[in-house]
Amino acid sequence: MRSLFKAMLCAILLLLTAGCQQEQELSKQISEAQKFNLDEAAPAELIRDRDFLVGSMKTVNNIGAMAVDEEETVYVVDELRKKIEVFDGSGNNMGSLGRIGRDPGDFQNPTYLKVKGQSLYAYDQNLFRTYRYSLPGLELEDVTELEFTARSLGVDSLSEARPFAFEVLNDGNFLVAFQRVNTPQDRQLVYYKVDPEGKIISDQLLAFKNRSLYVDEAVNPPLIIMLPYEPETLTATDSNGRIYSAYSDHFLIHVADSSGTNIGSRYYPFEKYNLIRSDAIDLYRDTHRRRAIRRASLPATWPALAAMKIDDKVRLWIATIIPDLTQYRWFILAPGGEPLATFDLPRNSKIMLIKDGYVYTKAFNSRKYSDEVLRYQINY
Repeated sequence: MRSLFKAMLCAILLLLTAGCQQEQELSKQISEAQKFNLDEAAPAELIRDRDFLVGSMKTVNNIGAMAVDEEETVYVVDELRKKIEVFDGSGNNMGSLGRIGRDPGDFQNPTYLKVKGQSLYAYDQNLFRTYRYSLPGLELEDVTELEFTARSLGVDSLSEARPFAFEVLNDGNFLVAFQRVNTPQDRQLVYYKVDPEGKIISDQLLAFKNRSLYVDEAVNPPLIIMLPYEPETLTATDSNGRIYSAYSDHFLIHVADSSGTNIGSRYYPFEKYNLIRSDAIDLYRDTHRRRAIRRASLPATWPALAAMKIDDKVRLWIATIIPDLTQYRWFILAPGGEPLATFDLPRNSKIMLIKDGYVYTKAFNSRKYSDEVLRYQINY
């Protein structure tokens, strides 16, 4: 019994020591960061473009990733039919790309779309494969296989790692996050630069904690799910190759160059709000998640941040969590970090991208029982 008590005491001391070290590191990062006041953000308004609408049961049933080219052509992933739908600047359907399958050009789970120059890039997270299409012809020009790319590093801990996140860089190479999983609660993302041949061409650039998963052992078999209050690492890249990251527990943004070297941090004092169990439960209709939240140990507060986007003018758009859980409070930050504008937007209206002065959002239309993409202009 005495040896068991000692073991438990040692474990508690280790946890306390680790917690103190994390707090000290966070305090140091905040003290060294450039400080900004969010109260300086001007009130803003989103004005809807009534001439634009994408989405119906006939075209796109479940909308996933999207991209827009220089001609305002809109590309949208149809998550149900596993293909890319193409629309003109008014929302009229112009055709589609791909189908369900495993051959080059086919999809299983397309999760990423981006326009770079005269190319449209797509990434399939089940096939671990990227496609590059020409614009405006939409001919498939290049296929990159990434499933076994991490093995080429010869690092045992990454031998089974698979690409988790993907970003196209200005030079035509890719920034790829490989997920290393120790346990559902201990997941890490490590970032490398990969060329179009699928070869790693850099040392490790960055490493971040990924969002923890909750294991509900009260059911058989155990249910592994993601819960809404778990903090995560948010990332974005700009047109200059800079990489922005923020651990969502704090409004602290780190900026790195394309090689992963830190070039500065920005801190925005922000009050985190108390997490009430019933509020978290009410976010879901799903029975499994509601039951899991009832049984789980909850943190005292919500994270500070919920999402991070970057527009074509190198402005960061940050969604913060506020007491009204039906809304997010968004802040627009200048390239230098200064707060420019703020507005509230319903949680179920997700900002997909910001380009050429337009804000594209996705929301579920309960009357039509379909996702829709709407377009707005920002006024502040």
